[in-house]
Amino acid sequence: EAVLEEARAALLASGDTERAAEMDALLAELWWHRGDSARSSEHLERARVLVEDLAPSRPKAHVLSQVSRYRMLAGANEEAVRIGGEALAMAEDLGLLELQAHALVNIGMARTSMGDVAGLEDLERAIDIASAAGSSDVARASHNLAVSVWALGDLRRGHELVGRAVEHASRLGLASFFRFSRNVELWLLFRIGRWDDALGPTDEFLAALEAGESHYHEGGMRLRRASVRLARDDVEGALEDARRVLTLTQSAGDPQQRVPWFSGCARLLVDAGRRDEAGPAAQGALRDEPLAWGLCDLPFVAEELGCEAELAEQLEHGAQTTWTDAARAVLRGDYVQAAEI
Repeated sequence: EAVLEEARAALLASGDTERAAEMDALLAELWWHRGDSARSSEHLERARVLVEDLAPSRPKAHVLSQVSRYRMLAGANEEAVRIGGEALAMAEDLGLLELQAHALVNIGMARTSMGDVAGLEDLERAIDIASAAGSSDVARASHNLAVSVWALGDLRRGHELVGRAVEHASRLGLASFFRFSRNVELWLLFRIGRWDDALGPTDEFLAALEAGESHYHEGGMRLRRASVRLARDDVEGALEDARRVLTLTQSAGDPQQRVPWFSGCARLLVDAGRRDEAGPAAQGALRDEPLAWGLCDLPFVAEELGCEAELAEQLEHGAQTTWTDAARAVLRGDYVQAAEI
C-alpha cells in the first residue's frame, strides 16, 4: 500500500497521469481483497477520472478493465459489459493480449451473472488468450470460469475447475490469488459435504484474521464454519460466527457478499432457536439489491419468518438457474422436486 501510494504521488508530480491512474487501479484491487469496498471504490473512481479524457493506451485499457471488473462484482452487470467492451476493443486495437484476457473475464462473469450462458465462452476464450500470452491472468480466468459454472448449477465441475485455478496460482507464485481461490475451493468442499477436509484450513484462515488481518472472504468462510459447528452441536460457536458475519455485512460493499451472508445467517439462527435475531437478517437479505442466487438459504425458514411472499417475488430477480429453481420448489413445499433439482 505505502509503495503504491508513493509511486502514485511521484507519477502525478512528474506528469505521468496514465501510470498514476494504474497505481490507483492497483490500490483499488488491494483494498477490495482486504474487504474494504469503500476505499476500493474511492481509488477506482480516481483512476477512472484520471484516464477519462486521455487517448487510447495500455494504462487506459487497464483502468477501464478494472472499472468493468468491480462494476461486475458490485452487481452492475450491464455497465460492466459495456465498459469491459470498451477495454476489450482498445486492447485488441493495441495488440494487448493480457488485457484482452482481463477484459473478457469481466465480460464473461457479468454475462453469466445475468443468466447468459454464452458468458462461459468469453471465460474460456480468456483462458486460451492468457495461456498463449504466458499471462498470470490464466489463474483469474480459470477461477471465474469455476465460479460461473457452479453459480449456474454444476458444483462438481466447479470444484474441478477451481482446483485448476489453485494450481495456476501456486505455479505462478500468486500468493494472494492462491489464498483467494483456495478459499473458494474450501467453500465448495463444505458444500459437497467434505467437512473434515475443509475445516482445518478454514480455522487457520480465520485465526489469521483474528490476529489482525482482513479479507474479502471472512464472512463467507465464517458462515460455512458456523453451519458445520451447528450440525456438530456446537451451538455457541455457530452463533459466535453468525453474529460476526452479520457485523461484517455492515462494511461489505458488494451484494454478492451481503445477500448470501444475511440469508445464510437467517437460516442458521432459526435452526439454532434464535428466531428473534433471524428476522432482521432475513429482511437484510430481502431489502438489499436483488440477487436471486444469494437468497437460496431463505426458503428453508421463510414460513417461520413470515416472508414467503416477499421472498417469492425477490427470487424472480436476476439470473434464473437450478439454484433458484430448487429454492422455489422448497418455498412451495415441493421437497421431492427440490431434491431432484
